[in-house]
Amino acid sequence: MNEIVNSNSTLYYDKFYSNFGVGKTSDAEFAALTGLYPTGQIVTYFDYLATNFETIPSLFKEKGYKTYGVNGSTESFYKRFINYGLLGFEEFVPAERLLAENYFDPEQDIINGWVDDTVIFDYIVDLLQKDEDQFIFGLSTVTHTPYFDVEGITGINVWEETIVRDLGNYFDFNHRFDQVLEAFFNERE
Repeated sequence: MNEIVNSNSTLYYDKFYSNFGVGKTSDAEFAALTGLYPTGQIVTYFDYLATNFETIPSLFKEKGYKTYGVNGSTESFYKRFINYGLLGFEEFVPAERLLAENYFDPEQDIINGWVDDTVIFDYIVDLLQKDEDQFIFGLSTVTHTPYFDVEGITGINVWEETIVRDLGNYFDFNHRFDQVLEAFFNERE
């Protein structure tokens, strides 16, 4: 991620404002997909979603693209099984579908309660093999709280003596995500 951000060919804005409220992840997701700013007082996905929002997935769908929403949470989490359809996704791929299609082993591929991002990226790679125009929204969840100690991921930051517990684990989880995302892009070359 840092290499992409620091590249001379990247347009990057470092002045930004929080785009979420009570719904945290779902409010940020709503803001990213609609361009609308959540109120911060409610969980937008629970209290204020309708079919009349202009959304990125619906705009792609209007142009003939197949629209997919893929993430490592359960289908009922933030009522995505309803809300993704309202946002314009034709197919929603939650943890239950990933499990049913044998993309992951819940004994090995769960980190902090979420399906490991490597599973999400593997599914997206397979989607990309389809002969169709696509809009794919893949939601990463491993860098989501909580940042529990996980063997092979946490406890590796070079500042371990001064940056401990959640903040240190946060750095470790993001370091791992950088590696996973880099591998995803390298496989596309």
